Amino acid sequence: MALVTAKQVSEVAIPLLRRTLVLPMTVARAAGTEFSGDNGDTVVVRVPQPGSARKQVTRGADITFDDINEVGV
Repeated sequence: MALVTAKQVSEVAIPLLRRTLVLPMTVARAAGTEFSGDNGDTVVVRVPQPGSARKQVTRGADITFDDINEVGV
């Protein structure tokens, strides 16, 4: 009978969770430093430009990350 410990579960769960969180972590997040300044100042917000999607051919294959192109608005 195999004994399953919390360490064994976490060694498997953490990498799976990291893979699950890849897409949500690519969504634009407005940093607080972009909105600092005095009243009436102009604020430039960086907006990510659309990119192309990739398909993961086999489950568990490496994920390819591309740089995000941003334009100031």
